[in-house]
Amino acid sequence: MIDRPRIGPPPPASPAAEPGMLAKPANLAILAGLAVLAGAEFVLSWASIPERVIIDGRNEPDGLITLLIGLLILLVVVSHSAASSDSRIVQVLPALLSVSLLAALLDGVQVTTTAMGDYQSMGTAASLDPGMAVEVIGSMLVAAGGAATSVAFVRMGLQRRAEREAARPTSHGQWVSPEKEGPKMERVTPDLALPPTVGAAGAALGLVTAVWLDGAMGGSDTSVARLAALGLVGILLGPALSVSLWRRSTRRRP
Repeated sequence: MIDRPRIGPPPPASPAAEPGMLAKPANLAILAGLAVLAGAEFVLSWASIPERVIIDGRNEPDGLITLLIGLLILLVVVSHSAASSDSRIVQVLPALLSVSLLAALLDGVQVTTTAMGDYQSMGTAASLDPGMAVEVIGSMLVAAGGAATSVAFVRMGLQRRAEREAARPTSHGQWVSPEKEGPKMERVTPDLALPPTVGAAGAALGLVTAVWLDGAMGGSDTSVARLAALGLVGILLGPALSVSLWRRSTRRRP
C-alpha cells in the first residue's frame, strides 16, 4: 500500500531527553558560586587590622545582598516556566539579575577598601583577608552562570518561535510561511491594556522599596552601586509580582 503524500511539513521530532536543570554546566556554576558566597558571608573575614576584623559578611550588608540575589537567580534558572517562556524579559532575567549582583559586589569592594583606607590614614595597618577574594570569585561564578542561562533561554525561545512559524496553518488547512500571510491586527482590549499599567505600578513600588531598603542598610553617597543593585531587582520583580497578584485576584471562577 502506497501512502498518500503528506501536505505540509513533517511533524516535529520529539526532543531528546534533556538532563536535569541542576545538571547543566551553567547551573552547576551558580551552585558552586552560591556555596563560595556562603563561605564569604558566614565564615571568612574581608578585611582586618591587627586587633580585630573590621569588615566581614556579618557587618557588611552587600555580602547578604549578593547571596540573596544569587539564590534568586538559581530559582529563575531552574524554573521550567522561565525556560519555556516566550517573554524576552523573562529570558534575559538571569542576566539582568547577574548585573544587579555584580553591582552589589562592587559596593562591597568599595566599602571594604574605604574602611581600610580610613584605618591606614590613622596609622593603623589594615589588610585584605581571603573573604574578599572569595566573595569576588563566588559572585563571578553566579553571574557567569546567570548570563549563560539567559543566552540558552533566548536560543530556546527563538527555536520555538521558528517551529511555530514554520508550522502555521491557513484557513484552508494548507501550510504556508508567515511571510505570505500578511500583517495581523490585534484589538486593544482592557485585558491587554491593564497588565502594562499594573506592571508599571509594580516597578515603581519595587523602586521605592529598594530605596527604602538601601536607607535602612545605612545607604550613603558612596553606596550608589548597592542602590543600583537593589533598584534593578525591585524594577524587575515588582512588575512580575504585581501582574501575578492582579491576575490571581481578577481570575474568573467557573
